[in-house]
Amino acid sequence: MKYKLILLCLLFLVGCNPSPIPTTIPEIPLSTSTLTPTPKLITATPRPTYTSMPTLAPPENVSQLIDNVMEKLNSGQQIPAISAELEEQQVTLQEYSIDFNGDGIKELFFDVTFREDVSGQEWIKNIFWIASPSANGYVVGFIFYPKLFLYQGHIQELGDLNGDGLPDLVVSAGGYGNFCNENLFIFGWQNTEYVNYQTYVELCVTAFEVGENHELIITGGEGGSLGGGPPRKMEVVLTLQEGQYQPTQVTLLPSEVRIHVLEDAQIAFDAGDYALALEYWDRAAHDPTLENYPSHYIEGQDQPEIYQPAYALYRAYALYLFLGEEQNAENIFQEIATTYPQGSPGSEFIGISTKTAELFGVSHDPGYVCPELVLYIDSNTPTILTDHWVWGYYNFDIVNFCPLP
Repeated sequence: MKYKLILLCLLFLVGCNPSPIPTTIPEIPLSTSTLTPTPKLITATPRPTYTSMPTLAPPENVSQLIDNVMEKLNSGQQIPAISAELEEQQVTLQEYSIDFNGDGIKELFFDVTFREDVSGQEWIKNIFWIASPSANGYVVGFIFYPKLFLYQGHIQELGDLNGDGLPDLVVSAGGYGNFCNENLFIFGWQNTEYVNYQTYVELCVTAFEVGENHELIITGGEGGSLGGGPPRKMEVVLTLQEGQYQPTQVTLLPSEVRIHVLEDAQIAFDAGDYALALEYWDRAAHDPTLENYPSHYIEGQDQPEIYQPAYALYRAYALYLFLGEEQNAENIFQEIATTYPQGSPGSEFIGISTKTAELFGVSHDPGYVCPELVLYIDSNTPTILTDHWVWGYYNFDIVNFCPLP
């Protein structure tokens, strides 16, 4: 009932302003099962997931930790030996050699994961520092101690991120509380000093790339939680603004999950790209290679391989009807009636399509058509309105029975 109320509210609120019927577009043949989907731009930020906090070991003092590592390093002890000693104290050391300032001599970048007592609780934290070679051994030239609870970071060299011709590093470290919750720390050299930037993305990061305009491009996905349903992979572009890297573009990447193709269709429809929306609904209706993810609400009895394609055909039918493509609409209606004969699963869309045509004969005002259609569905086939479309909190706002923009 909770899902029904939410979806009913959403459906009644969709599209309150009348829209003129758009000009006719070319017919989209409904047989392109090999269609390669185009990535779609969205403005929404990735959605968070949640997990429990790990049990931690005793903490280490930060200043003593740095002094201890530097003393061993300058006494001639090798990094692997230092790291092995720290491991016995449940402290993890990672080191990366890189020439930050372009003087031909590599500095040492350290990322150390340790335990710290905070108000009687023990938390994993990180300390980063850069050690530069000198006549008297290595000296610490930069320290950054984020006041965050983080897992061990992953170090990756980016290349020239800020356009100064010098290499930069990024450390991605997951925070507590989420399955995918990456804190990004970017380190480099600017003018006469070391610099660092911090940003955050709610993604499982799989790749970093520097763009043509020195923007940071991150590829990753939501994920980790079964309650979220199938995650979307996406590309996030971060640009430097007022001293911080901020997300300026999010692109959903192509997916082989049928509900994500439905999502791409709805995004295209909402953007007014009706030809692309028809292509995606065609693929969702006909591509047998797509993964059929079942509803969480009626899992085991959902028959997603039936209801998801049937819904896609209905949306294509309604759009052709809206566009005045009567013959194309009739062709799809016949496909619905033939594929899902009366009394069989999916046949509910025969009545929904018929009602849509009846309402379109009266008005193209979404303020009239959409509430009337929802009322019809809820009175005749209420499970079609809600139960089949519950796919977890990564996958909201995919299905919309309002056939008008």
